[in-house]
Amino acid sequence: MRFPITPFSSLSRWVKIPLIIAGSLLLLLVAGWIVLALYIQSNKKHLLESITSQLNENINGKVAVEDMSLALHGFPGISVGLENVTLRDSLWQTHRHDLLHAKHIYVSVNVLSLLKKKPKVRDVNIADASVYIYIDSSGYTNASVFAKKDNKPKEKKKKQPEISHISFTDVELALDNRTKKKMFRLDFRTLVAAATYNDTGWVAQTREDVVFKDFTFNEEKGSFVKNKRLRARLTLHFDNKLKALFIPAQSIKLDDDELTFWAKFMFNTSPPQFSLKFTARQILYKNAVALTSPNIQQKLNLMDVKDPVDLYTFIDGRIKFRDTPIVRVNWVVKNNVFITPGGEITNCSFTGSYLNSKTPGWGTNDKNSLISVPVFVGNYSGIPFKADSLLIENLIQPVLTGNLQSSFKLDKLNDAIGSEALNISKGNAMMDLVFRVGLSKDDPSPPFLKGYVSIRDLGFTYLPRNISFNNSDVTLFFTGHDLLVRKTKLQSKSSVLFVEGSILNFLNLYYTAPEKILLDWNITSPLINLNEFQSLLSARAKAKAPPTVKASRGAGRVASQLDVVLDKSNANMKLNISKVVYKKFTAKNITAMMLLDQTGITIRNARVHNSDGLLNLNAIIDQRGKINDVALKATVDNVNVKKFFAEFSNFGQTALRSENLNGSLSADINAKTQITDDGQVVGGSMFGAVHFMLKNGELTKFEPFEKIGKFLFRNRNLEHVTFRDIQGRFDLQGNSIKINPLRVESSAFTMAVEGVYGLKGGTSIFIDLPLRNPKKDADILDDSLRAIRSMKGIVLRLQAVDGSDGKVQIKLRTGTRKKAEYLRKEEEKAENK
Repeated sequence: MRFPITPFSSLSRWVKIPLIIAGSLLLLLVAGWIVLALYIQSNKKHLLESITSQLNENINGKVAVEDMSLALHGFPGISVGLENVTLRDSLWQTHRHDLLHAKHIYVSVNVLSLLKKKPKVRDVNIADASVYIYIDSSGYTNASVFAKKDNKPKEKKKKQPEISHISFTDVELALDNRTKKKMFRLDFRTLVAAATYNDTGWVAQTREDVVFKDFTFNEEKGSFVKNKRLRARLTLHFDNKLKALFIPAQSIKLDDDELTFWAKFMFNTSPPQFSLKFTARQILYKNAVALTSPNIQQKLNLMDVKDPVDLYTFIDGRIKFRDTPIVRVNWVVKNNVFITPGGEITNCSFTGSYLNSKTPGWGTNDKNSLISVPVFVGNYSGIPFKADSLLIENLIQPVLTGNLQSSFKLDKLNDAIGSEALNISKGNAMMDLVFRVGLSKDDPSPPFLKGYVSIRDLGFTYLPRNISFNNSDVTLFFTGHDLLVRKTKLQSKSSVLFVEGSILNFLNLYYTAPEKILLDWNITSPLINLNEFQSLLSARAKAKAPPTVKASRGAGRVASQLDVVLDKSNANMKLNISKVVYKKFTAKNITAMMLLDQTGITIRNARVHNSDGLLNLNAIIDQRGKINDVALKATVDNVNVKKFFAEFSNFGQTALRSENLNGSLSADINAKTQITDDGQVVGGSMFGAVHFMLKNGELTKFEPFEKIGKFLFRNRNLEHVTFRDIQGRFDLQGNSIKINPLRVESSAFTMAVEGVYGLKGGTSIFIDLPLRNPKKDADILDDSLRAIRSMKGIVLRLQAVDGSDGKVQIKLRTGTRKKAEYLRKEEEKAENK
């Protein structure tokens, strides 16, 4: 279809007149604009000088404009362009920071609004510019360039023009505050704002593309949102009546993360108030952390959350100097992996919140801050757990409180704690604990733990001692700072121990002084086989975890400290044992106090029923050297000497053996010796004294007597010799035993003995042996008289020495020798009587 072109001449008169008037006005405006442009161009220098002069009259500094131009911009509007505009304050020579340097500034004004004397600025565009607001250490700022000069009279306030469109292109804005050590630098790649005004206020549509170069509140802590790019399209509402600026919930993009932003600013209060809300759904934890300052990142980067989480941030505050807003942050984590320095927590779900104003009236600060996690569930190295009521208060000196519950297979702890002291093979555990612990290294308050840990069917090896237990049960009660052990059974191959005890101030000493930890145990047992605990005689080994156990990821600080505690702590044990077996030794009804500490083992007031008699023992085993030093004090009361010698392996000598002996032995022993890690006495290490009494003694097939019988006393029975009570003292001197003067009265002979028996040679025992038959003096009851009478007649002077075959040989003594010391003393007794 074609529309006919109607000639202007054919139009009616009433149509022509308006068109002529409109065309004339348009030609008039264009002509006026051309005249204005020619005027500006021909008088540019004068106009620039006039404009800059007027601008400089109202500021405390200097404005410089290199060039200006005029162009059509949104007809019927005019646009004035200023080139290379510089604004400096009066002290620029001191700090040398331009408040403004812009290559291009364009201002567009509606011509009709000028004619109405109500100028309407349509557009303001600033391009390729930098704004640098500088505040020095004394508080002076180059922004004081806008302060009114004192000599200028106050002018009547004029209505400011309404700017409908403003834009920044490649504008860098900086605020450098040396007083408070703050630096803010924003790079506006694009900022466009278009406003619509009405009777109630205005509505603005904005589009921004901004890079946060620096957002530093404290130079020592670094910048927030460093080098982060913000892109958004926002709608803003301003209400004149409420004097409030509203930014409805809208999407923004920070780098590649989309957030929802909402804001409200109330200017009708003094000081003005504001509220902000940020919602980040499915944001990566590391991306959220990257928005914080380096000092915060350093702490938060110790952990991570593998998959995205939901974050909700609320900020309410006042626009006031040194006013800290109220900050609330909520988060939701579902079926995620929580990565900590101690390992990964899988299948992790929890919600939580942060608030920096826990108690109203105490301010908005770290000390009044609170982190709350109502419920936390997860799985740590195969150990499922649930924690509730988790709170972290006072971020200056943070304290974590909560309740922990779990039920799991104990062998999972090997990977969880990576201990070099314990290797767990089996068992089941249940726990329910309320805890409070300081999170700062310098926190002086001791940890608090209340609740129980129940362990059943436990199997484990204590690696430093290489001691294993199976089918054991342990019940631990925490009462706050102390640890109680109840209903605990430890079972090795054939030994069973029932343990009750406590560790006072355990949680405090756990970290501060593990060497002061004292395990106070009551141990009862129907049977202990010491052969299974022989490693207790050796020093604690620095055992390594077996290859099946992964390198210690620990439970961080707790796990690494566990090995230290097990290595350095001490145990004070009260023993009540029905039966003890060690090699050939068997004892019954044992009671004792035993202390295990860093230096070794101390045994106090041990009572042992052995060999049909009673042993009382005190001993100290020093394990600090390569060989264990032993200090021993013991009393032996009426033990069967045959059994006694057999069970103690003849005390390391071969001259007098258990198969030769009978009788009842009592003794006081005070000696020092050394034993190896497998419980063997080190040869030549025994020093001390033994006071003894042998009652109803018998010697059977004693080789030295049999040798004497070959050439003496052939008519007397030397294969089986009975003795009257023998009382004497032996001095233990390493590789020799000194026999102090000793009188022996037997069924076969009487003799006086003294000298040295060498365990490795050097034997020299003097024997005075009368040929008189003891039966002739059997009716003499006085010991002294009987001793004198027995030495009447022929007395053989014999000496026991080492033979060439290594055995003891008897020979006649040569030379003279004083009378036997024992006999001399008996004669003195008789004379006194």
